[in-house]
Amino acid sequence: MNLTITEALKRGIKAHKEGRLQEAEKLYIAILSSQPKHPDANHNLGILAVSVGRVEGALPYLKTALEENPKVEQFWLSYIEALLKLGRVDNAKQVVDEVERCGLSENKVGQLKARLKSIAANALSDGIVTNASQKRLNSLSLLYSSGRIHEALTQGTALARQFPNDPSVPNILGAIYSALGQHDNAIACYNKAIQLKPDFVAAYSNLGNVLTDLGKHKDAIISYNKSIELNPRYAQAHNNLGKILNQIGKHKEAIVSCTKAIKEKPDLTEAYINLGCALNELGKREEAIEKYNRAVALRPDYAEAYNNIGNVLYDLQKYYEAIKNYNKAIKLNPNYVEVYANLGNTFRRIGKYEDAIVSYQKATRWAKDFPGLYTSIGDVFKKIGKYKQAIYYYDLENSPYAPGGKSLEVLYMDGNYEEFYKRLNVLSCKNGTDIRIAAISAFVSHQLKYKDPYPFCRSPLDFFYLGNLKSHTDNVKSFVEAVITEAEKESQIWEPRNKTTKSGFQTPSSISIFQIGENCSLLETYLRKEITAYLSKFSSEDCLLIRFWPDDFSLHGWYVRLIKNGHQKTHIHATGWLSGVVYLKAVNKQNSDEGAIELGLHGFDLPILENNYPKKVHRPQEGDVILFPSSLFHRTIP
Repeated sequence: MNLTITEALKRGIKAHKEGRLQEAEKLYIAILSSQPKHPDANHNLGILAVSVGRVEGALPYLKTALEENPKVEQFWLSYIEALLKLGRVDNAKQVVDEVERCGLSENKVGQLKARLKSIAANALSDGIVTNASQKRLNSLSLLYSSGRIHEALTQGTALARQFPNDPSVPNILGAIYSALGQHDNAIACYNKAIQLKPDFVAAYSNLGNVLTDLGKHKDAIISYNKSIELNPRYAQAHNNLGKILNQIGKHKEAIVSCTKAIKEKPDLTEAYINLGCALNELGKREEAIEKYNRAVALRPDYAEAYNNIGNVLYDLQKYYEAIKNYNKAIKLNPNYVEVYANLGNTFRRIGKYEDAIVSYQKATRWAKDFPGLYTSIGDVFKKIGKYKQAIYYYDLENSPYAPGGKSLEVLYMDGNYEEFYKRLNVLSCKNGTDIRIAAISAFVSHQLKYKDPYPFCRSPLDFFYLGNLKSHTDNVKSFVEAVITEAEKESQIWEPRNKTTKSGFQTPSSISIFQIGENCSLLETYLRKEITAYLSKFSSEDCLLIRFWPDDFSLHGWYVRLIKNGHQKTHIHATGWLSGVVYLKAVNKQNSDEGAIELGLHGFDLPILENNYPKKVHRPQEGDVILFPSSLFHRTIP
């Protein structure tokens, strides 16, 4: 059946909107084969080309559309935006000048110029033209974007001396210094650009990027919001704000920001990625995949999108589909270390241990210092009982993940007790406050009837502490309900990845529960008083837990809501010092330990030689506050 031009255009537009870009492209081309100067088909084909990164190839189509029907405002906007994407600022200016001669009403011309100015604000140099240096600015931007960073620095420094009042120069220099990792210089450049032009939209957003890299999230958010205040339609600032909100666990707010970015710039692929990340963190995994697929439709060579799709599929336990997407990412970017690591994790999950090792080892070729890679290889060898190889890779790890404790675990599992204590004695002298090593040492020493040489806390069960909120408030029930109300407003994840919560919900670990509301903040105050009482109770004890008690410390907590058969698997908090639980609700069953907490020496699936190792079961009451060393294993009884 032959389609009319009108029918073909309608179908093309529908396919275009739904992300079926190849189908849309075929329909537009079919129209042009019959009517080469059809304005709408030319324009839409140009827009499609821009969305997939073929900006140069889009220009002839956009120009034809404009020449055929110059009274359509959008044709002007699309053409000038493409020119700006290519850095052709002078050409864009000429097009702006032509607007007045296009036959539009004076009012329409004024509106169109205002919108064109807004688009220009999104260019790297914010569309600012200084006649003496515009060509050099374009050259500088090209050096930066093509990765010739050191050449760009030399040229940019010279331009800054020659044109000290041009804000575009320090703005671009800021990006150059940021690429070199010289964050202080980058910040100085962006501040200089803002000083020269206080309404410099792009400079505020770029400053936010550097502050984000430095972990100064509050300052970064201020910069992004200033950029948005100056230009509410600046999509990149909305996207950057969404990205940082994701990083600090404010996923619902991130969704709002990313959605605004997409509204202003529907082809901004990064916004779909960040939106997908937020949805995934909230457990909305199918929606996350939909957004990642949209990013792929816009940019088929976007390796990060395929990696993220793989991660979501992994969370959905669709491991073979995850592997397919990881392989697509690797095909697009053979040096993508994170994907090799993710692929290794997936092979490991489905029991393909040899494939897992191969994937991890490929990752080490590209980034030998990537945190945790050697540990992951060691874990696989440990799983298949090849203990010597496991220890070899554990010993290679040189990062905050360096697993001295894991080597000890394997030595114990292998029955090599002599080497176990040889290493343990060395570690005891070097660092006596490693929580993982403390936990292993306490258990193994009990099993082998050796004196525990590790000085952190040799008998952690003796340091169990019980308090209750009734010591701080006359109405525990009312206070607990207020805390729950605040906590329930936060996003919660069902069985979060790599956590111990099973059959239950947990707030993201990136959010401290104590920061989400007035009552939760008051809960922190109460807990600090309980911690003071804890230290007072055990102040005479001679162990590093007490002797090296930190003068200043932060509290980080999360909200967990378990349903029937819900529980926390056995674990410790290896990055903590003191751990604890506040019971907002408790299971009240006579003659049953359901919902109780069990604390003990055993964990990490270490072989049990004697089953009478120390452990304790506490049946909690509403408002109970329990505290204990972070080296003590604990779990919830289902």
